[in-house]
Amino acid sequence: MSLLKIQELFVVEKGILQSSKSTDGKFDFITASAIWKTHNEYTHDCEALIFAAAASGSLGRTHYVDGRFISSDLCFILTPKNPINFPVDLKFYHLIFNQLKDDIVKNTKAGTSKEAIGLKSFGNYKLPYFDIDKQVEIKNKFIELQSYSVDLDLELSSQLYVIKQLRQAFLSEAMQGKLCEPELFKDKETGQQFLERIKNEKVQLIRDKKSKKEKELPTIKQEEIPFEIPANWIWCRLGEVAYITSGSTPSKDAFVESGIPYLKMYNLRNQKIDFLFKPQYIKEEVHNGQLKRCRAFPGDVIMNIVGPPLGKIAVIPKDLGECNFNQAAVLIRPLYKEMNWFIFWYLNEMSAINSIDTKGVAGQANISVTQAQNIKLPLPPLSTQRKIVENLDKLLKTCDDLEASIKQSQLENKQLLQQVLKEALVSKAENAEIKTKYCNNPEKTILAGYIINKNNDEYFGRVKFQKLLHLTEYHCKIDLGSNFIQKVAGPHDEYLIKTIETDLKRFRFYQIKQSSTDNHKVSYIPLSSATELNQTFNINFKEEVIRVNSLLSKFERASLDHCEIISTLYAVWNNRLINKLSFTDEDLKQDFLDWDCQKAKYTDRLDNALIWMRKENIVPNGWGKYIGKPEK
Repeated sequence: MSLLKIQELFVVEKGILQSSKSTDGKFDFITASAIWKTHNEYTHDCEALIFAAAASGSLGRTHYVDGRFISSDLCFILTPKNPINFPVDLKFYHLIFNQLKDDIVKNTKAGTSKEAIGLKSFGNYKLPYFDIDKQVEIKNKFIELQSYSVDLDLELSSQLYVIKQLRQAFLSEAMQGKLCEPELFKDKETGQQFLERIKNEKVQLIRDKKSKKEKELPTIKQEEIPFEIPANWIWCRLGEVAYITSGSTPSKDAFVESGIPYLKMYNLRNQKIDFLFKPQYIKEEVHNGQLKRCRAFPGDVIMNIVGPPLGKIAVIPKDLGECNFNQAAVLIRPLYKEMNWFIFWYLNEMSAINSIDTKGVAGQANISVTQAQNIKLPLPPLSTQRKIVENLDKLLKTCDDLEASIKQSQLENKQLLQQVLKEALVSKAENAEIKTKYCNNPEKTILAGYIINKNNDEYFGRVKFQKLLHLTEYHCKIDLGSNFIQKVAGPHDEYLIKTIETDLKRFRFYQIKQSSTDNHKVSYIPLSSATELNQTFNINFKEEVIRVNSLLSKFERASLDHCEIISTLYAVWNNRLINKLSFTDEDLKQDFLDWDCQKAKYTDRLDNALIWMRKENIVPNGWGKYIGKPEK
């Protein structure tokens, strides 16, 4: 493989037709958009690539075309320049342009308010060039995998739909009493008695002047009942068991940089409160004065009443504390706080919300406070509610885990095609082009957590983790600021590993558990944020994700011995390159044995290890620091 400028491989010319000038016809009119138009004339009758060079939203998009066409003046037309000396398969280079899209745009665009790519800078960008046989081989392999990928994505999408239906079925059956053990129907207190207890306590609160008398809600008629419930439950109105009020918006001068959290509907995301997304605050005196009626507390249920869509519901979390909210939502505060999660899941079941007539209210889907108060609620005894919520938590957690696993598979499926193409293009010349990523402390922790996520099983511990950390840093050119030294098991950096493990706990990724029988062995126990690691890694390591995944995939089932051998061989090999020393495989094996006297037990495995490293392209190139013996 060699690197050649685009202008050495292709004739590059600008299209001539403005998008607004198209006339319906029988010839393809190719623009920067993903969707083609037609025209009554054509300028080319050939195979070509069309590259969007001056449409900011589509910059870098590349089309493949074969036939009669005309192109937009926002695009470049690429045709082979030297088919004898540099033959090109245009479908192969269509893949290449898509793979390198972000890098091409990053290194060739100009302008700020209106970005565009000039002919000169575009023509000077270097592409990998392979023999034509290799181009065809890679293209055919990619097309074959693409077909498999489409089939897999359809299957995964189907599985996500099934899980969505399963989650809905669990909610529906829970609210009909079908997820309860039969003995719960013999509860000492019935739903009717529980409702009477709530009403009596509300009367007492009014007498004690702790609450105001509310308008009596209409009795539920037989024909209004949507589904059957167990005999010891009762139907009631939501307003009979909870305080319900709408939010309000204060004047602009009520908002401050720090104060009482103020929720807007964009803070209700995925049925949770996400206050970190565009946080706003109001003055405490406004919260306790003008907006006193709509103060919200941890445990309160909040539901949007202006759509679309309706059905955004959340429980105020403890860590948010006391807060307030705008008029697009209602607060639901049950008299018995323990009812909050039962009410939350009932509203999530959506049948109650879907039954409300929202037509013609302010021109959009809208639920009034009165309509919210009149929502029909199946009311079990309190102990039954606790059991239903407990059962739902388990069942829906299973659904969430399955959904997360499938979405991760979808992401990996999308990355598979890129990874296959990337690995097909890997060579020493390419590696020289890879830019080093310099990590700050949070990024080091994210990378470390991702490595653990990929390999964490009962045999995974600190030693294997350290070896994979070393290989990831050196082979993928991700500078962790390490200072590895020679230790018995291979490259070792005590300070780096302790810093990372401290931050793994601090960021709620992993708890480090010390073995009770072996002081040198630890295990990594997932904490609450561990499920977010894959997504966080993909965001922070966009340029490195493919090569990191490519490396880690080769060690997913690897033994500790294998990781130790490869990490140490990589280190001695890289040391030779750093010092610009010539060497043979015998030199590398001797350096390995000289690393520590205990390495002799691996003597018979070194030849196969070197063969494996070359086969898997885990070969160093002299990047990084020399790894030597510790100073005495």
